[in-house]
Parts: sequence; structure tokens; C-alpha cells
Amino acid sequence: MKEKIENPDITQDLIIDYLYKQTNYALMLTASWGAGKTYFLKNRVFSKVLETGYKPIIVSLFGISSMEELKDKIFVSVYPLIENKYLKAGFPIVKLLMKAADITKLWGGELLSHLADGADEAKNELKTQRFNFLALEKLLICFDDLERIDAEMLKDNSVLGFINSLVEQSNTKVIIVANEGKLPPDLFGEIKEKTIGNTLHFRQTFSPTFANIIENLQNTTSHYKSFLQEHCKTIENLLKYENEKDVNYRTLNYLLSYYAPIFQFIKSELKNGEWKDYQEKLLYSTLRFSLMICVEFKKGRIEYHKKQGLEKGIEYQINRMYDEIKKDRIVEYGEETINKYFPNEDYDYYESIFDYLTGGNIFNGTTFKKEVQTNYNMVDEKTPPAYKVFNQLAAANYKNLSDKDFISLNRQLLSYAKQGEFLLQDYLTVAYHVMRHENVLNLKPEKLAEDLIKGMKKSLPRQKYSPMIDKYLGLSAVTPNYLSLKKISDFIKSANKKLGETGEINKDKQLEDEFLNNYDSLHAKMLSEIDTAHYQVTLSGLRPSLFLKTFLKVENAKKNKIITLFTIIYHWNRGNDTEKDRRFLLDLKNLIEKYKEGKKFRNLSGELLLELDEQVNKKLESRISYSQ
Repeated sequence: MKEKIENPDITQDLIIDYLYKQTNYALMLTASWGAGKTYFLKNRVFSKVLETGYKPIIVSLFGISSMEELKDKIFVSVYPLIENKYLKAGFPIVKLLMKAADITKLWGGELLSHLADGADEAKNELKTQRFNFLALEKLLICFDDLERIDAEMLKDNSVLGFINSLVEQSNTKVIIVANEGKLPPDLFGEIKEKTIGNTLHFRQTFSPTFANIIENLQNTTSHYKSFLQEHCKTIENLLKYENEKDVNYRTLNYLLSYYAPIFQFIKSELKNGEWKDYQEKLLYSTLRFSLMICVEFKKGRIEYHKKQGLEKGIEYQINRMYDEIKKDRIVEYGEETINKYFPNEDYDYYESIFDYLTGGNIFNGTTFKKEVQTNYNMVDEKTPPAYKVFNQLAAANYKNLSDKDFISLNRQLLSYAKQGEFLLQDYLTVAYHVMRHENVLNLKPEKLAEDLIKGMKKSLPRQKYSPMIDKYLGLSAVTPNYLSLKKISDFIKSANKKLGETGEINKDKQLEDEFLNNYDSLHAKMLSEIDTAHYQVTLSGLRPSLFLKTFLKVENAKKNKIITLFTIIYHWNRGNDTEKDRRFLLDLKNLIEKYKEGKKFRNLSGELLLELDEQVNKKLESRISYSQ
């Protein structure tokens, strides 16, 4: 048995050469999973095969557990090639005869000709027809997914014996398609020794294959195709992280299909005003982000509810600023992965894209646009002057600045910070920026902390509570100037907590007012916000006693609406698992239990109360963990 490692063109020539030779062996075509073996055969090789007079078919062995199933699959694949109209009309009869026949007798000079001789009911009719069937010595059978057949079928050699009967007794041409490394080595060796005459290790050249795939994309634009071709090398390099050396073309096709709506939204909706300044960068960064999610999702390392730290981009970027932090610490999967896919590029996390690519949601352009504005520090679709400076110094390529510009921008950044021009969560990053590279402004850390805290105090009337502020405050004890930075971090946390307490009280009052006096409007608003808001939609701001009292008082139609909203908000995948939610649910459960004591419910109102009780208990039972 010979082994060859070939490019696609030579592989195709070797297959055609095999057809012209007198052989008693099969070919094996191997490559890594998703390398495009089947696509290559169907879309490149088969057209050349037809020119030789051979008829090619592909028979998938996936899930085959008996010879009967294998015969069925072969017949289904061969049937469209049969030219005799009577035989096609008699499909059930022929199928039955085929299943009953000695399989080695099927491969004579003409397909199923001996079956006509042995058929009782159809004998005379078949014999009177002109036999114009497919000659099996002119059939190329490609058995795909060898490693996915039932293991017993390989162990008892029934499949190998069948294939041997084809290639040895009938000179039938057979190609066995298999994935590298998926079969036990001893079994793989036995198949090669007994059945295979030549093994072709298939590997496509990415660039022409990619160009061909793009050219044949359906329902897309020329702009999208041009963009993809422009970033061909980036796509190839990042896709190789899945198999280390080869591209999985299944993952590529998944990316091309799912990224198209993202590309189209950016091109059509984010093109006016300041958006045009960010559009190209946004297209490139979301492409890399989508590639990362697709590859890691296909590898099984992330899931819809399993982000594995990929949302902690800001924390990891701060770590990247200080190489000292990386000493003697464990690098988490999320940080390692981001550094791999974004080694020298800005990283922004987009939950809307993550959820979309991992099957958790459709792509929501409204949510995505809000995330972009947050990531790019835009207000009313414009970037304030302070954040234009901030963005320049936060960019991955900031080292392209001249020394003079770098110092000038840091001075501007510090001036804006002292005036209170930044959000609370960004002040710690401001401190990192102005102190890095050996403190280019020659600042005293203690004085810097005091100045930034004064600036934050000025900004408090304009600040809003941020429930996710901790992700911006990554701080390690080995960080240079740790004590001064900790003062800044502690003030941010304290100020944010006070903002939250004040805002929560006002928000809860507003929620109760709407629940009591304008429920229909609240109902519609919450359902809308569930799919678009960055914060969690929750009912925990209501007092449980007021909730239950109102529920018991309203008409049944409104009870039904309340239950519907409750069920959606507290569905297991919504993430409403805060301590405040837990207290709300527990208190509500206890109040319902107390109300139910000694009562029998024999009406619709009672049934609806029991349904609410069931939903409350279901959420409490499904709760995994609650956190502050």
C-alpha cells in the first residue's frame, strides 16, 4: 500500500488515474474533521469523474448498524442513476429483492439483472423490458464517515468484507473517506492492509478554496464578499486555532452565514456622523470576535450560558498594561483566549454577538448598537472630547504615537479627569494610563489619587449607578502603585454603591406606581426591555405583599398577564439570581402559603393563584446560586 500527501489538484488527478486502471483495491481519502473532503469530491472531482464514463455516488456510513441498512443506503444512492423506467416504477419490489439477495451477486455486468431472472411476480414484465441499467463496473462508490459507523460493523469485518467483494470480484471503484485520528490505530492499520491500495492525505489550499466558497455565497452582497476576501488571511489564521494546522470548513461556513447580518447592520445602520469614523475598525474587530466565538464554540469550550471569562475584556486589558502582573499567577482561559485571538488588537466584548453565535438569541441590532456606544464611549451617537483622548490612549496601537503626542495626550487626559469628565468606572483606567511607561508625567501617586478623587466628586451629580462596575476595577496587590490605585478603586465602589441605593429607591417607587396604576404599559415595556436592555428586567423592586394583594384583587385576564410576565422574567435562563430577587421570591412564596391555609379553590381565580404559586416554587427550585 502506498501513501501520498498531495495537493487537491494532484489528488483529483490520482483519483481519475485510479478509474482508468485495472484494480482490486480501494482508495482512502483522509483529512482532519471539517477539511472539506466531501465538498471536494462533490464539487470538484465528480464532474471530472463523469467525463470518464463513471457514475459517482456518495454513501454515508454514519449510524449504519447492519448490512440491511447499508444496502438500503446504497440503493437509495444508485436509484436516481437507473435509466429503466419500469424498474424505477417498481422501486418497492426491487428494494425488497435487493435486501433479500446475496450482496456479492449484485455486482455483475448489469445492475440487478439477475434479480429480474429470479423474480416471480415481476419476472415476465421485467424480462420484456429493454435492460438499460447502470453497469456497476462503471460505478464509483465513495463511502463517507467510516469512523462514524456502528463499531460492531467494523469489528466483525462485515463492512470490510463487503467492500473487498466490490473491489476484488467486480472491479468496482471505491473510495473510503475517513477523518484522521478518529479510528483506533490497530483497526485503521487493518483496513489499510486488507482493503486500501493507496491513501491520499487531503489538504486544501485555503486561498483558492475560500475564493470559490465566497463566489458561491447565496443571498449576500458584493461588499460582503469583498470584505471577506480582503481579510482572507486573518480568517484562515484564526480558524486554524480549532485544529491547530487545518481549517474546519464547516466552521468557516457557519461563520460566513452568521456574520453576514452583523456586517450588513454595521454597513447600513452605522454609517452616518461619527459612526463612519469607527465603521472599518468595528467591522474588523467584530469579525475577529465572531471568529473567536465560532471556533471556541465548535470546540466545545464555551456555550450560551458558559462565557468562560470572555466578558472580562477590560480586566484583562489592564493586566496587559503591566507585564509585572503576569508573574507567578494563573492565567485564566478567558484571558489566554483573548490574548491568542487579539494579541495586538483592541478587544471589545459584545454579548449580543456571543448569544447569537452560540444559539441563545437572534442577532439584535438595537442591542448591538447600544453595546458599541458603550464600548466606544459615545453619548448621543457622538464621542465627547475627553473620550476621544481616552480612546486614543486605550487603543492597542497607542505605541505608534510620537513621544511628544503621547505626553501631550496624557496631560489632556489628566486635565479632563480633574474636571470630572469621565464615568466613575473609567477613573482607575485613567490612573493606569498616566502612570505607565515609568510615569512619563512624573506624577506622585498619592497626589494623583487625591486629584482623581476630587474630579470624581465633581462628576457625581452626572453619574449613574453601574451594576457591573467591578469588571472595570481589576486590581492586583503586585500592581505598581497599588495603595494609591486602591484608594481610587475604593472611592469608585463607595460612590457607586450610594448611587445605587438612591437610584434603587426611586426606581422601586416608580415600579410600584406603574404596577398599581398602569400595568398594561409596564407589561409591554418589560417584555420589550427583556430583549434589548443591558440590565436585568426584574420584579424584585415590588414589595411582595403589594404584589400579592394586587394580584388577588385584579380580574382574571390581568392575573393571566401577570403570570405570563412573571414566568418570562423568572425563566431559568434570564439570570435573575440576585439576592434581592431571592428575597422577593421567598417572601412571596411564604405569603402565598399563608393565604392558602385552610382554603379550597374551586374557581378560576383560585386556579390562577395556584399557577402563580407553582411558578414561584419552580424558580426557587431551579435556582443555582444567588449573588449580591
